Amino acid sequence: MNLETTLPALLLAALTVGVLHALAPDHWLPFAALARARRWSARRTAGVTVAGGLAHLGITALLALGGLWLSAETVTAAGSQMAAVAGVLLLCGGLTYGAWSLHRAVSRKVATGGLLLFFALDPCVALIPLLFAAAPLGAGAAVAVGATYGAATLSTMLLMVLPIRHGLARWSTPFVERWGHALAGASVAAVGVAVMVLGV
Repeated sequence: MNLETTLPALLLAALTVGVLHALAPDHWLPFAALARARRWSARRTAGVTVAGGLAHLGITALLALGGLWLSAETVTAAGSQMAAVAGVLLLCGGLTYGAWSLHRAVSRKVATGGLLLFFALDPCVALIPLLFAAAPLGAGAAVAVGATYGAATLSTMLLMVLPIRHGLARWSTPFVERWGHALAGASVAAVGVAVMVLGV
């Protein structure tokens, strides 16, 4: 395998796939909706978004390391199963948050914790083959591919979440003020349904 030609191709693939997969609504809509409903500052919104992204990438790194000892097919299948569970968690978390908004019976930390748990259980399955392809080039190449993918994912998430949060924060009506939490919960639940049904 030629390092001079293969590594740049893998880095370009990691950058492209990282951006494209982070454009899926499940990577930014829940954060923007909760930020609007909770009136989070831009700094808090960015912090929670990065934490979710790091959880998302961290589980992938663990699966990829497991793949060094197992077959790629086994690890990819495990990642797909975890992604299916993550959709259910997102749906349940959204419904729970929506119910809390109507009855004020659940702690505010539940929705944020549930969102972070969703991302921790939803690996970037597309990254695993890229890491496997980079592994024969050495640990440095694999780290470079993973870091490129991670930077692309986190940057795209922030570029989507922060402007949308800002726009939603400026759009304030009595209806939104009253039902904002329920709308945020419904948005998160809808993304969970999309993850389960469409596999986005």
